[in-house]
Amino acid sequence: MAEAGPSLARRLVRRVLADGGPPDAIRDQVALCLLDHIANCLAVRGLPIADAILRYASRSSGAAEAHHWWLGRRIPAPDAAFGNAALGHLLIRDDMHVPSGSHIGVVVIPAMLALAQRESLSGKDLLRGVVAGYEIMARTGMAVRSGRFNPHFRPTGLSGALGVAAGCATALRLDETTAVHALGFGANLSAGLNEWTRTGAQEVYIHAGSAARNGLIAVDMARAGLAASETILEGIDGMFAAYGSGPEAGDILTDGLGTAPPAIAQVEFKPFAGCNYILTPVAVAQALHGVPPNEIEAVTIRTFTAARAYPGCDCAGPFASATQAKMSIQFGVAAALQLGTVDEAAYARFADPMIVDLAQRCRLQIVPDFDMAYPARQPAEITLHRRDGTECHAGLPDVPWLGADAVRCRFRDEARHHYESGTVRQIEALAFSLSDAPDCRALFELLETVNGRPGDA
Repeated sequence: MAEAGPSLARRLVRRVLADGGPPDAIRDQVALCLLDHIANCLAVRGLPIADAILRYASRSSGAAEAHHWWLGRRIPAPDAAFGNAALGHLLIRDDMHVPSGSHIGVVVIPAMLALAQRESLSGKDLLRGVVAGYEIMARTGMAVRSGRFNPHFRPTGLSGALGVAAGCATALRLDETTAVHALGFGANLSAGLNEWTRTGAQEVYIHAGSAARNGLIAVDMARAGLAASETILEGIDGMFAAYGSGPEAGDILTDGLGTAPPAIAQVEFKPFAGCNYILTPVAVAQALHGVPPNEIEAVTIRTFTAARAYPGCDCAGPFASATQAKMSIQFGVAAALQLGTVDEAAYARFADPMIVDLAQRCRLQIVPDFDMAYPARQPAEITLHRRDGTECHAGLPDVPWLGADAVRCRFRDEARHHYESGTVRQIEALAFSLSDAPDCRALFELLETVNGRPGDA
């Protein structure tokens, strides 16, 4: 009988542990992901749900290991990872890995920062961990969504803890077997259900927080000597079987491992807040702003099957919360037509009768060519049918993702409200020079200073 080869988890671990560090172009991408995450955390200051997360975090006790935004003190690393990930996800504006349907940075980055502060990691090891975390979270997300994957589960919640475990194991330079056990516990600690898309509740933000925290916990358990199932991914009762992934899941997970471009290079930056699938239609609707809504008889939105099928995206209202509105293609288009923009103020008008009335005049139409373009591109077209019988039409071939300069500008715009100008420049410069830092202390000292007041971040 032929001897079985290494498990999928071990194959993943061998690859990421062997990585000596990202090339310059990937280091710059890590820096952009870091700045984007910081900007998103800064932008939510004062939101009621952010205050609720802070009240929860304030109950944390134990070692002062890692900083938590706006708390004024350091708390245990897993708790800091949870809170900072949840805060970073509140806008639903965080970076997007389209092939896996996952928000990776908002899970991996706060967890890796908390670990780096607790363990006094070098900048190089922090970078290695971030790149590995993105890689394994992306690959797991793509693999687990294959076949008959159950849409009741949310990809970010399912792949996040495993990705964080891989990133932490890489940054800590764990031995191979300990790292395999860390991934196994990460898979066991995965969770995320999509009922929030129908009720407008707030579990969506907790998915990111739980994944960040649980990935750290998984590593700590493995380092303590606990052992997880090595076949946790491909086993008869493993992750792929449990979530209904297809027989090709293992191949998807390992295809091009070690030779394909790093997954973090595929990450895109959202131009505004909202579900990935509403972004192109909303951008198109912004181009059509100016037609008086009372002159619009109906709106046809041409999109692709995955966008219409994702829980919460094909919803014309009524809406129970801004969270639910951020998922709805119809609401986003109606708000953009009515207001010319979509931002937190627009989403706060989720019950506005004029916007909801226009949303209920929107109809989705699937275009086979758009299905063929996805996921490489996410096209959308909109036709406004006027009451006088005339029509207005516009379309885009893809989401107008932000480029590097725009990501940096958005970081500066958010940061200038909370930091002195010199501090903003220093944070940005450090983000792009982490590979040269013997430790990350300088970065954390800057992050923990708001308007010149230490300890208020």
